[in-house]
Amino acid sequence: MKVETLLDVLGLGLRVARTVVNRQAARPKVQTGARLARRVLPATEAALQRAAPRARAGRARQRAERRRSALSRLAATTVGALAAGSVAYVVVKEQQRVRERYRPQRAPFPEALLEVLSAPGGGGRLTFSRQSLSDSQTGAEYGVIDGIPDFIAPASPAEQMASEDSWVQDLVRPMALLMLGRNHTGNAAYAGAMAAGVGQGWVLSVPAGRGTYEVEMARANPQARILCLSNNWDVLLEVRRRANAVGLGNLFYARGIPRLLPLQDQVFHGVWTGGGLHRYPAPERELTQMMRVARPGALVAGVSLVLGGPPVRDSLLRLGARFAPGLHSQAAHLALLQAAGLRDVRLARDGAFLRFSAVRR
Repeated sequence: MKVETLLDVLGLGLRVARTVVNRQAARPKVQTGARLARRVLPATEAALQRAAPRARAGRARQRAERRRSALSRLAATTVGALAAGSVAYVVVKEQQRVRERYRPQRAPFPEALLEVLSAPGGGGRLTFSRQSLSDSQTGAEYGVIDGIPDFIAPASPAEQMASEDSWVQDLVRPMALLMLGRNHTGNAAYAGAMAAGVGQGWVLSVPAGRGTYEVEMARANPQARILCLSNNWDVLLEVRRRANAVGLGNLFYARGIPRLLPLQDQVFHGVWTGGGLHRYPAPERELTQMMRVARPGALVAGVSLVLGGPPVRDSLLRLGARFAPGLHSQAAHLALLQAAGLRDVRLARDGAFLRFSAVRR
């Protein structure tokens, strides 16, 4: 029997006893016992009354604890269901994006690209025939896949495994760059401002990102033609998917490597490098190629990670130094830009990132 139930029974018994004692008190033979009982019963009843609230409080506490436990279980179940639903939603959306990304476009080769393409490293114009581009000087041919020219031979399995764009880095890199202070909105505005200043000319985005900056450049200047160049098919297909989703028709695509650009000399009115020169072991090579394809007076802008910022972020940079072999201080970065042939260099620090804009001499 529960304690509170026993106390209720005892309380009832005491009330009955008090009634009996009161009736028996008038009888002479039992007056002494009755008087004794009448003294004892109130004290006992008072003790029971003091014990009863504690018992009731204990019972109320138990009920409250049971309610809290039930609410906790309900809350945990709800949070788990919401988390599972959110993950499922993200996975489904990502699967839809990937399916859309790889959906064949059956796009024709845009012959406007013949104005700027050449063999890797520079050279004369290429000619297009059926599904390939030909270099009349060397006889080399470069394939065109779903409208995108490919200037890179298929990688070996070992090279694919060692790719700098592995899935592990794709998972970790966005969070790491966020911790380092990457400002997508500010960078996109910077890229758009550069593209807006080139008029009807060609603009090169190298290495192309996944569309954030390229779409902004195309929107900022619909008259410009934006060439997105990357060594990663996923990147090019994702940029194309995003451009198609918003109806932009002034974006073009080519697969190549930044240190040996498959582009003619001095044909671009603007160059944007949003991937960062810190990614390259010898950024002088990539920067030299960018200057080779830029016209005199061309606008050049970009974003790179540099040392010399807040100590916490510098520590993070050093931890990930193997992914940023071209990491330098701000002073060294400025010297690199000036040595490559840029003038009127302007720098703007944002966390561990450094935005720059300049003009090609």
